[in-house]
Amino acid sequence: MRANNLTISIPNKGCDKNCPYCISKITGSVKSNVDLMRRNTSKVKSLARAAQITSVLLTSKGEPCLNMEHTLEFLNEFNEWPTELQTNGEAILKDLASGSNSVLEQLFFAGLNVLAISVDNDYQMKYKVPLVTRCASELGMVVRLTLNVNNMFTLDAYEIIDICKKFSIDQFTLRRISYPSNNVKNNKVIKWIQENTELSHYNDLNQSFLYGLDPDKDLIRHTSDGISVWDKEGVSILCSDYCIQESAKTEEVRSLIFQEDGHLYTSWNSKASVLF
Repeated sequence: MRANNLTISIPNKGCDKNCPYCISKITGSVKSNVDLMRRNTSKVKSLARAAQITSVLLTSKGEPCLNMEHTLEFLNEFNEWPTELQTNGEAILKDLASGSNSVLEQLFFAGLNVLAISVDNDYQMKYKVPLVTRCASELGMVVRLTLNVNNMFTLDAYEIIDICKKFSIDQFTLRRISYPSNNVKNNKVIKWIQENTELSHYNDLNQSFLYGLDPDKDLIRHTSDGISVWDKEGVSILCSDYCIQESAKTEEVRSLIFQEDGHLYTSWNSKASVLF
């Protein structure tokens, strides 16, 4: 088996943002077992090496920065690989607003390479993200901004690129909000996604970002799952039309998933995908 990366789900200690499209509310939760995670860490590392992963992604069913103890623990455990943390940025922003910079500094010195902040509306993009991204960049982290496209967001591609260049955002991911295909359609989160995330909105933004780009000059690379990475005015642009790994049709998977119950999976929404 080959895998692009290893994803680690930090034990959930809640979330400080109530996203109406929260994928974790769709895929459900597992019972945390930190002792089993620690017991299986060496085996996960061995399988990750055998699968030839190139990076480690830390995320959570909640907000990982609300559980700094275990976020830092697993960052330290897996920092032989390039590491990325997915966060909504709220806890970091609160820390910075208090005059501190301890959260970002702790993450950096634990080995974090890429800070990936998720946003879903204009206000976050223009007024909340800049302070976090500047401070992270000054420490030496690569900063990625991920936009979950929905009807709350109205900025166009030109405005987004200007914000990225102005506030030290190195990479920008345009993400279409999706949900597992095997979930019931009356789930309230799925209903919100169906009513507030028109495909045309994502497609229009996608085309706006790619407009004028030359494949011979501006195409940086293709990822293992077929997504193209572009250089637009010095900002790395990636457009993804899915946001959750369900299953793999080949021997290569997008992610090995080390969940907070201490087991390793290849799918977020199927317990049958457990490897050990």
